[in-house]
Amino acid sequence: MAALLGGFGFALYKLAQVDDGATNQAISKPAPNSTKPKAEAESKEKAVIKPEARFQFYDLLPNSEVDTDTVDAYTFKEKGAEEEYLYMVQTGSFRSSTDAERQKATIAFQGLKAKIRTVTNDKGSTWHRVETGPFQSRSEMNAALDKLYAINIQPLVKKSKKQ
Repeated sequence: MAALLGGFGFALYKLAQVDDGATNQAISKPAPNSTKPKAEAESKEKAVIKPEARFQFYDLLPNSEVDTDTVDAYTFKEKGAEEEYLYMVQTGSFRSSTDAERQKATIAFQGLKAKIRTVTNDKGSTWHRVETGPFQSRSEMNAALDKLYAINIQPLVKKSKKQ
């Protein structure tokens, strides 16, 4: 309570020291000049400048026209059209077969079947590729990709035509 009263007293003390700079002098107004003609005063009132509009779309939109003749109508694709492809997902490529087996086991914990394909390139080096699939549709492939992303694997999707 004492702190509150002390704070209030300090505020009053500071307010008493503030110089507001106001003086009590009467401000004299100049006498109206009666020599101006009335016509000149009326022309100033008419010459009031209208503020410029901030937005122009109020004028542009009603005057614009959209040509809809050039837009093609949507054609529905049958569900079978998408399924002309098989999707293979490569989850990794390793020089060591033990690393490939480790990733295959990690993928199996997600409920996906993976296989290891061993490839020798033109330079004679051997790589062990971990792949899952083939998936018959994009939705199956996307479900598998979601599981792989969840375990921090960035897969490569290979799309091939069905035979």
